Amino acid sequence: MGGSAPLIGDKMSEEQVGESVEEAFQEMQVDLTIEILESLKEIENQVYESSGDPDTVGQTWAIVSSALAAGTNEFEENRIQVVLTGQGEDLFAGLADERLAVATSLIKGKIGTMIRTGAWLAPTSDFKASEHPEKKSCIISGFYLAQHVFFIVRDQEQNVVPYVISRTQFENGEAQKHTELIGALLDFHYLPMTLKLDDPASYEEILDSILETIEEEES
Repeated sequence: MGGSAPLIGDKMSEEQVGESVEEAFQEMQVDLTIEILESLKEIENQVYESSGDPDTVGQTWAIVSSALAAGTNEFEENRIQVVLTGQGEDLFAGLADERLAVATSLIKGKIGTMIRTGAWLAPTSDFKASEHPEKKSCIISGFYLAQHVFFIVRDQEQNVVPYVISRTQFENGEAQKHTELIGALLDFHYLPMTLKLDDPASYEEILDSILETIEEEES
């Protein structure tokens, strides 16, 4: 009678299961990255319309989750917003400023970091971009969010070009553009955490100074 039950296909090996899970995860990551980029394109446009061209000024911003900032459910009516935290004539000096980095990290609901500055675009690399006879003015907005760096470049003719690189790609040397700027952005974003772990006394000193300044401004 009976015998054994028929097999419905072969059982997947552990390797096949792992590959399927990895593929599904990668697809989810791609979908999330596209969704985030669309939100950042809206933010870049809003900031451009309200603030215009920063020209030679470099700006640092905190990327904020509206739900986390308000202490509500982040899965309901959550929006990404940005808060200006600092600006000056030397963007790289700002990104190396420990006090500014710590102050930016204290913004309630902060989930990422944004930078913004004016720059020059050139059609070839034969000259330094600022010295090229066919150079174009542009605005570079850089975002570090969800383990990815997003760049949105807006030229003087209002052409907007976005591109994305993961933190892993950058660390593996796969970034072809703005490598110095990406490195400075990542250092700025992680500086408060690194300082807190490696030099807690300095971190506490900076934190106390920031809190004292806030109290003075509020009084």
